[in-house]
This record gives sequence, C-alpha cells and structure tokens, in this order.
Amino acid sequence: MNINDKLFLIFLGFSLAVPLGPINMEMIKQTLANRKPKRGLITGIGAMTGDFTIALTILSIGTTLFISLLKVKIIISILILVNFLILMYFGISALRMEIAIPKNEELIDKAPIMNYELLSSYSSGLFLVITSPWSYFWWASFGPYIFTKGYEISTFNQKLVVITYFLVGIFLWISIMNSILYLTNKYSTEKIISRITKGSGIIIIIFGLKILLDGFCLFTSC
Repeated sequence: MNINDKLFLIFLGFSLAVPLGPINMEMIKQTLANRKPKRGLITGIGAMTGDFTIALTILSIGTTLFISLLKVKIIISILILVNFLILMYFGISALRMEIAIPKNEELIDKAPIMNYELLSSYSSGLFLVITSPWSYFWWASFGPYIFTKGYEISTFNQKLVVITYFLVGIFLWISIMNSILYLTNKYSTEKIISRITKGSGIIIIIFGLKILLDGFCLFTSC
C-alpha cells in the first residue's frame, strides 16, 4: 500500500466522521453537560470500536454474505428498534440535565473521572454505532469499494492495516472536535452550555425519529 492509498483511507475515515450525526451530538453532550472534556473523547473511542468491529466482520465474512444478512427483516427490525430506543434515551437525558458550573473552575479539569463514568461514555459511543443499521449498510458498501481499489486484504493483518488507516481519519476528527469542545467547555457560561446540551439532545431525538421513519419506509417502500 503506497502513501496515496494510506492518505486516501485516512481522508475517507475523516469524511465519514465529520457530518452531523448522533455520535457527534453525544460527544458534545458528554463533554459539555458533564464538564469533563475526556468523556467526549472516550465516547468517540467507543464509536471507533464499533466501527472496527463491523468493518473487520464484513471484510472477514465477505460483503455478499453480509448484505444477504442485512436483507433479513427481523435483523434490521431489531437494530432499528434498539437504535431508536437508545437515541431517544440519550436525547431525553440531555434535555433533562441540569448544568451547574463549579465556582472554582479548576475543579472541572482536576475532578477525577470514575470508572463507571468512563464505561458509560465508552458504551454510549459503542452502542450508538453497533445498533445503527446504517452503520452496517455503510460498511457493506465500503467493503466492495475496498475490493475494487485492489488493496491486499487476503490475510488478517492486511485487513487490520486497511481498517487502521481508516480509523486514523476518524480519530483525527474526534481529536479536533474534542479540542474545540474543551475550549467551549472552558470559556462558555452555564447558560450557553445548557443551551448547547439541550440542543444536542433535540437533534439526537430527531435522529431517533428519522431512523424509525427510515425503517418504516424500508419495509413499506414509502
């Protein structure tokens, strides 16, 4: 794999991560509402774990078999329902959050992050990806594209190399976004943080309703 191929995969991962979506909204909520910048980063890493799992599975079993599995209505129905419920839970929880900035802002950065907080942030990113049917559709379409590009993916290590460069692009965006969130978190007022958090909650709910509508149209051809 030459340098152009590596840069292309990184750019592809970056372009996938940038558009507004549930993951970005959840990263905003985790960072700003909890006043702990690292939690947004952990959420992004959880999402990357989900992408890695899906990508490796598709490249391992083959896109033809995977696409045939996605045509099984019960599988798609379960994914849509679970993803809808998760999105609604995250969205409503953001709307109900009470934002309070400590008097001593040094406490924001110095307050320790407990293990359950890390697990919660990581799980939110992971479950948002692995329960989203569109994650599987995207990776299923990405698989054949990889084959047509002529990348060597016959061995496990070669598959890891392709996926790793792709994830580097995603992590690049996660790092940039969380740097922006860190500055927002540090210099914004309680009112601004509250509005951004609740706004992200509303957008997450909209995504939840959209995936439910898309699922309905998928089965009814509306």
